[in-house]
This record gives sequence, C-alpha cells and structure tokens, in this order.
Amino acid sequence: MIHLRLPERDQEREKILDQAAKTGTALEINVSPQRMDLDEQWIRSAQDKGVTLVLATNSHSLVDLKNMQLGAGFARRGWCRTASVLNTQSWTSIQAFVARKQALVSRSLKA
Repeated sequence: MIHLRLPERDQEREKILDQAAKTGTALEINVSPQRMDLDEQWIRSAQDKGVTLVLATNSHSLVDLKNMQLGAGFARRGWCRTASVLNTQSWTSIQAFVARKQALVSRSLKA
C-alpha cells in the first residue's frame, strides 16, 4: 500500500492517479481519525480522472465502525460523489467492478 499523505506523494499525484485509472484500481479513503487520507485534493483529482474510491473505517473493533459517518463528511470536503464510491453501489455493480479488475490483471499477466 502507498501511504498517500506523505509530502513526496503529492508531487507524484498525477502519475499515481493516471495509473489507478488505467489499471482500474480503486483507492481507499481511510476515514480513521488517526489517518484521514486521501485528502480533499486527492479526492477531487481522483474523481476528475475517473478513479473509483472506497470509504474504509480501518476498524479494529465494532466501535470503530462509527467512523463511517465522520468519513462520509470528510469525503464530501473533496466533493466526493456517491457514484465515485464503490461501497455505495449495488452488489451487482461491485461484482462487475471486481470482474473488470480481474480481466485487466489477467490480460496484463499474459502480455
């Protein structure tokens, strides 16, 4: 995993996001209060490039699941749209995303 809050990652943001878009890779918005990354600039840029996002609470206990509501507000700071967030989609849409990703990986392994 690439920790995207490191300053040097901001300099590489466009390359990272272009590669995520090209490879169909979803990026995590970690909404744990100790992490809170991707930041709003990353979220906006990711959406502009068509990168799928996932809200994750980084829960290590049930009580940590409450961070999802906080995280939704955090994602909105980056103008995050529901359509960009994989775990707001239907199960069928999630399965289709996984199938597309598996097909991309399979093709790249054959190349």
